[in-house]
Amino acid sequence: MLGASTKAVGTIKHANYKHYSLDLNNSKSIDNCAKRVLKNNSQIDVLINCAGTSLEPDESNKFSIAALRKDLEVNLIGTIDFTERILPIIKPSGQILAVSSMMSSLVDFSGDDYPAYRISKTALNMYLRTLAYRLKNITVSAFDPGWVRTDMGGKDAPRDPKVPADEIYALTTKKHPTGKFWFEGKIRSW
Repeated sequence: MLGASTKAVGTIKHANYKHYSLDLNNSKSIDNCAKRVLKNNSQIDVLINCAGTSLEPDESNKFSIAALRKDLEVNLIGTIDFTERILPIIKPSGQILAVSSMMSSLVDFSGDDYPAYRISKTALNMYLRTLAYRLKNITVSAFDPGWVRTDMGGKDAPRDPKVPADEIYALTTKKHPTGKFWFEGKIRSW
């Protein structure tokens, strides 16, 4: 079990747990973290990419190239860079799951707020779909946690963080079709 984050994880204690710092906005950090993970010489059962940032002002529907560049760097490019570097150590029967968003759906398009965030998560979904086709023995999934009470989601969000955490656990501990977008334990529209 390993974790990589931009913040200290706190008091996670487990014999097989290792923690690495990672800044998905920095290619050198991605390279260093990937090298440390690969050097560990372990196989990964499940990789969960849960990076997410939205650098637009609250409720903004104004398009910002600067925000788009930053959101794409973290939500898409950095996530792809790290994933591609550690693909060799993901078990053939393993899983890759990335936290996407309800705001990325092209079918259930719900508004014009946060355009850079929406674009970055929609692009992440396309990466996951293409990765699912490339990898024959690894299950690849996008996961929509819904609107969750977090620093990013805010205190008014209806979902407690434990609910999507339990859904991710359930999804990654059972066999399911690859290349799908999941919400509340069911396949949802892209």
